[in-house]
Amino acid sequence: MFSKSSSYVGTLFLFLSATTFAQTPIQVFVSIAPQQYLVESIGQNLVDVSVMLLPGESPETFDPTLKQIAGLKNAQLYFRIGVEFENKWLDNIKRSRNDIKIVDCCKDVIESRSVAFDNHIWTSARNAQLLAAMIKKELTIIDPVHTEEYEINYLSLVRDLEQLDNEIYALLNKRRTDYFIISHAALGHFADDYGLIQLSLENQGKELGARSLIKIIERAQEEKIQTLFVQKQHKSAAAMAFANEIDARVIEVDVQHGDYINNLRDITNLLSEAMK
Repeated sequence: MFSKSSSYVGTLFLFLSATTFAQTPIQVFVSIAPQQYLVESIGQNLVDVSVMLLPGESPETFDPTLKQIAGLKNAQLYFRIGVEFENKWLDNIKRSRNDIKIVDCCKDVIESRSVAFDNHIWTSARNAQLLAAMIKKELTIIDPVHTEEYEINYLSLVRDLEQLDNEIYALLNKRRTDYFIISHAALGHFADDYGLIQLSLENQGKELGARSLIKIIERAQEEKIQTLFVQKQHKSAAAMAFANEIDARVIEVDVQHGDYINNLRDITNLLSEAMK
């Protein structure tokens, strides 16, 4: 026969066990670091986020590590964003883990925009608000107990993104030209938001031919463009040769940087300076 005190201890143990279980973070995988910023901003200590693409790695040549593959066994959510390696690996992940929920964050965003050729949807602060709404929805489905926390964090993130959008607009409103040149077409959604024209040295991942490059050189001369932006993960000898051809300074940008808001603000400052 149990005493009242032992019954109390048992009840307390069950309560503490349930509390511990409830506080176990949701295991989330994302493809790139900017997604991690968004998920952690909304989930905070209620999520444990792992990133597939590590700093400096290219989406075109990436292969997941054994550690990442092992970590996926415990993941509850995977937010895909449309980068190249997902097409190769996510089907395999789904086949081996039928219970993992893979959420496509890019399809609806791309279909709602006119920049269908560019899958770098996260480079737009306005798109990021759409991504944030998807993330909040999925976290709430898995963990409805913390719906209020997710909503509060989401609204705070949206305010930050709206402020960033306003800052970008104000900075770029002072520009002399609408054109900028970049080696890899990574800022199409960004450019579309603010009426800019991105001239890329490649088309859908392939380097442009001589005739197309000549047209960009002519535009650079007309617009007095003296800067070539190069994405950190897509350096090439052809881009350096082009920079020499138009006597341009080369500025490196990293659209996959994890400090999402500050990084997009820094990229804007660089663009604004180059377009004055």
